Amino acid sequence: MDDKRDDYKKSLDKITKTLKQTAESFKKYKIPSFENLFPNYDEINQRIKEIQNELLKCINIDQLREIENQSKINGRDSHYLKEMYWTIPFEYKYENLESLRNTCKNKHDFESFMKRYHEKSRINRQFSKIRKNIKELDKKILLRQIENAYNNGDYAICITSLITILDGTTMILMDSNSDNKHNSYKIIKVIRNYINEPNEMGLGYEVFLKVTILYNFYKKFYKNRDLIKEKSNELSRHLNSHGSIYLNKKIDVLRLLDALIYTQELIKELDMDNQFIYNKKSNKFDIK
Repeated sequence: MDDKRDDYKKSLDKITKTLKQTAESFKKYKIPSFENLFPNYDEINQRIKEIQNELLKCINIDQLREIENQSKINGRDSHYLKEMYWTIPFEYKYENLESLRNTCKNKHDFESFMKRYHEKSRINRQFSKIRKNIKELDKKILLRQIENAYNNGDYAICITSLITILDGTTMILMDSNSDNKHNSYKIIKVIRNYINEPNEMGLGYEVFLKVTILYNFYKKFYKNRDLIKEKSNELSRHLNSHGSIYLNKKIDVLRLLDALIYTQELIKELDMDNQFIYNKKSNKFDIK
């Protein structure tokens, strides 16, 4: 992290040097009014150095070290999951993702691992956990039907039904009187931007990464433009729900189950229920 501080200081030194060079260029051309333009050049230069030192004192080196260490590991993991079109798998330890990256370097290997990882006992626990997180009785009944369909190998039924449950999961974030509830998934982007700005909630870098992982998944899951032209058979909320494609793959059921429980757990961690309202003028969601 000393290197980080040195780099920061070098950047400020470079600014100072540039200012000096600019002033010297004025002198070279012997502009008569130079002294009038910069009557206190030495004082200005001294003040720049003082500001430099003041900024360096404000840097929390320990905090920067923690952020840097996390970004080196978690940042790569976030990108990896984005490429694999996945969230963090159910019951999978976050710190083990680095090992997974090194072992499964392409989608084929990754998805083969996921099929092995989601053994029957884990799937049973996953359905139980999701059902526990759901409050509505009708959704609990639907999830039981999805579980039966999964055990029978009827994956197309599972995919279509799980999409509807995942669609409604983010609605809890919206004010009960808000419009445009069918677009509640867009709130994840708002939360991501919010966490990236100074705020009073104390949401740290780890939470930002967790939200980023879900944001990356949603970005692909809800992608609509040009998908029909591409004739893609990749899991898509819009194409599947509107009957443009027919998917009946076990891997997509696993993908949705992991995404669903990941979304449920993240929303509980964020504790931002009923905090967002749709702004008709800006066509965006705002925090109340």
